[in-house]
Amino acid sequence: DKEVILCPDNDLPGRKAMHRIAYQLVTQGITENIKYLNIAEKFSEQFPSAWDIADDFPDKYKLENILEPGSMFIADYKDVKDDKIWKEIEKEETLEERAAQTTGSGSLDNLGQE
Repeated sequence: DKEVILCPDNDLPGRKAMHRIAYQLVTQGITENIKYLNIAEKFSEQFPSAWDIADDFPDKYKLENILEPGSMFIADYKDVKDDKIWKEIEKEETLEERAAQTTGSGSLDNLGQE
């Protein structure tokens, strides 16, 4: 089983994007073995809003230590899954599917398969 570690931006849009990616991974049967890098949330006083994995880390944090197996900074996604956001995503997906059927356009999954 594939393992995916999601590293959201440290803000609401970043966390919503993380849930959307997790939703796609699960509903498309790719994997349910999803982890969540929660360092910015756990230590928000040291990680500014909108911080992301590409930004500089505060001095006492090193990426190689954060990503070690068993790291306290990596949680199982199922422990942070937000059912309310998933319901919003499902609703959006349904509306997008209906719009695609109405306009006759395919989904992004079909790109390059013609």
